[in-house]
Amino acid sequence: MGYNAWNTFRCNVGKDLITGAADELVRQGLDKVGFEYVNLDDCWMGGRDRKGVLYSNQGPEQRPGITNPIQKFPDETDSAGNKIPGIKAVGNYIRSKGLKFGIYSSPINTCAAYWDNYPLGNGVGSSGKEDTDIATFISWGVSYLKYDRCNAGETGSGWNKSPSSAVIYPYFLAMRDAIGRSNSNMFYSTNLDFNGNGLAHWNGSNPPLFTNTSRVAADISDFNSVIAQINAADQLKGFAVPGYWNDMDMMQVGNLPGDNLNRINMGMWAIMNSPMLIGSDIRNMDQKNPTALEILRNEEVIAFNKDPLNTQAVVVKVSGNTQVWAKPLFARGERAVALLNKSTSPTSMTVRWSDLHLAAGEGKVRDVWSRTDKGAYTDSYSVTVPGRDVVMLKITGAEIPLTGTKVLTATDILYKANSYNDVRTDISGDGKKLALNGVAYDQGFGTDAPSQMQFRLDGACSKFTAKVGIDDQIIRQQPASNGFGQVVFQVWGDGRILAETDVMNRQQSADLQADVTGVTVLRLIARLGNNRDNAQYYAYADWITPTVTCQ
Repeated sequence: MGYNAWNTFRCNVGKDLITGAADELVRQGLDKVGFEYVNLDDCWMGGRDRKGVLYSNQGPEQRPGITNPIQKFPDETDSAGNKIPGIKAVGNYIRSKGLKFGIYSSPINTCAAYWDNYPLGNGVGSSGKEDTDIATFISWGVSYLKYDRCNAGETGSGWNKSPSSAVIYPYFLAMRDAIGRSNSNMFYSTNLDFNGNGLAHWNGSNPPLFTNTSRVAADISDFNSVIAQINAADQLKGFAVPGYWNDMDMMQVGNLPGDNLNRINMGMWAIMNSPMLIGSDIRNMDQKNPTALEILRNEEVIAFNKDPLNTQAVVVKVSGNTQVWAKPLFARGERAVALLNKSTSPTSMTVRWSDLHLAAGEGKVRDVWSRTDKGAYTDSYSVTVPGRDVVMLKITGAEIPLTGTKVLTATDILYKANSYNDVRTDISGDGKKLALNGVAYDQGFGTDAPSQMQFRLDGACSKFTAKVGIDDQIIRQQPASNGFGQVVFQVWGDGRILAETDVMNRQQSADLQADVTGVTVLRLIARLGNNRDNAQYYAYADWITPTVTCQ
């Protein structure tokens, strides 16, 4: 969570604007609710010195279209006369406010060099200089890196000429490895920036293998692009695993024409666990746009994003232009719910406890926008949602505990995210029995990797076992291998990997066992096994007879 000036100011940034943003985050209490990063985007670079080290644009800036050149990020001197690099001075100021500092780079040239007439000699890339640049960023106090593909890997003229993914990935892997060698624990954000949204934006890539977060769609701008971000992130829900988040781009709260649209932007980013970076003008927002500021400062909505279970919401019901989104929260029986109305007319919407994996009976409902309790309801809750708006609820109900030695079934699921269609119980995707290596099984789950299922153990269980492998459906549908269906099976407990397989291919199976003593929430995750373009196809990941031993 934090702030980035790009959506509003693009290249028209300098020291005063960025340090002023830090002041505004603190003055308006945004830091108190979790907005802790001030991220410097494009147009800060001045080039490289004789040693190949990056330095800042000293300004005043001169480029086509700039009639009033602004001072950029000039170097400073301390009281002893020692030189302080301009970006380090900015970082020092940001951190003096109790905030964190983020920065921007790209492999070849920055995007502004192509879109904003920023000088190519200034907006230089990090390819081949990754270790040097990470060391420089660390010396400046940077703890967040946004790494943007821009034109890297282009083979034709113009922009986005379907570059080869085999050329693109090494750029991002090289920066990942440089961060790893630095032992800095720097947060790594990427934008692969292929044409299209969702899987097309990644061109078959597997970002959780090399980054903490990756953009899911083209740049955000208006309301239609907000919906595009939501749809793209939903398509990629199976990729959202501990340590990786789908990035729905900077928020436009305050830039959108209406509080209803601002609520959709804020609420859906929160419940879908996207990074939440303010992209609007926060200068004097308390005076210019106080209702947008209150939307940004709603701690109960933000709590959905910061919940320890760290789960991306999924659609549990669709009716026309309305959607019910939900996810479990860490506390037993608690659910985060968004009733999203994309139509222009007020619409009555209902959320049922059965859609939330809650037991029938009484459930308590709280409206988190208004911060008011709505009371207790039986089995469901209905409300009229205004046109193009979202109602955000926290619903607390009952969960049936797991006891004894039990094979997990659909009724035990707390949460599920599957890349294609739905998680299947006891059957494969083409309706046949689950089967590994020619052996059929009566019980288990059929998923499409990447996928995730969650089960609440509440510290009452001690052991988990399952047989795992790629379902024989892959042989029926894709007899040739071609690298299809490569999966790693993982058992997680409260943010820790308890057991995992090597990369598994067709006609391979393995027995998984994990000690789940003390685990609150068990996650069964099937991840893609490599970064090749076709790894995600026909990845029919089976969990055969998944069994827990509980009290």
